[in-house]
Amino acid sequence: MNAQMNWNSSRPYNITTGKDDNNDGVINDRPIDPVTGKMIARNTGVGAGLFNLNLNIQKTVRLKRGEQSGPGGRTGNNGPNAGNNFVEPQQRGGGFPGGGNFPQQRGPGPGRPSGNGGPNNGGFNQSSGPTLTFRVQFQNALNNVQYGNYVGTLTSPFFGHAISTARPSRQLELSLRFNF
Repeated sequence: MNAQMNWNSSRPYNITTGKDDNNDGVINDRPIDPVTGKMIARNTGVGAGLFNLNLNIQKTVRLKRGEQSGPGGRTGNNGPNAGNNFVEPQQRGGGFPGGGNFPQQRGPGPGRPSGNGGPNNGGFNQSSGPTLTFRVQFQNALNNVQYGNYVGTLTSPFFGHAISTARPSRQLELSLRFNF
């Protein structure tokens, strides 16, 4: 399990008149503060902050018990107690040295990899077996509204209101992963 929390203030925005007050051909003029008589500073508008909580829960289940060591440090699925939940255990025999059927036989020997599950063995990890991982991820778990851009134009009917949301509402993601 893990959780991620984000909490920060909103980005500021400019307050403008929506008119060309100084006749320069640009309509992004800032209004005059009636108390000080000076132009309102940039980035004086501030919207709502952001609070977001994401949760991730996952569980991995082993589908097959790990293989057990046999005589001489070799591993393989050569006995009735070797532990495979889905396939019948292989019995000794089959005409190959050391017993067993050739494709299932693992371990050191002439012309065979070392049997340690490393890179010389094709990346096969003999001790782990197949696994299944279930995962549930919640984005914006508390379903807080995450407002984005605010309107700072005084002549707009939407002045001081958000016109977009920065993030979607609560999302749930389910996944299933099979490793072998």
